[in-house]
Amino acid sequence: MQLDVSDFYRLKSYTDEHFRQRLSVAEIALSIGKSVKQVDKLAKDNAGISVKELLDERALIEAKRQLAFSQYSITDITEQLGFNEATNMTKFFKRHTDVSPKDFRQLCRMGLRKS
Repeated sequence: MQLDVSDFYRLKSYTDEHFRQRLSVAEIALSIGKSVKQVDKLAKDNAGISVKELLDERALIEAKRQLAFSQYSITDITEQLGFNEATNMTKFFKRHTDVSPKDFRQLCRMGLRKS
């Protein structure tokens, strides 16, 4: 089966729309009618990262946006992003940024006050 860039756009669109559900790569592949191997190849060939990394990247962007610009509690943001516990979201966030969600929020607020 030939894979092309339109398949990647379908994959990317699907991950952008459903990242909050914390789906597995197998569930995503099934939803867009491809195998796990095919979706990982699509992601690697077009974005240079795996499907899991695409999902994590999208969740991280949303987490940063919510922490920086919303008044939602970290617990509320955890739920919005589909994590089952705040500790899981905190570990995820720290693994990708080296700071806790709380510290990230404080750093953003300090930066916004300086402007």
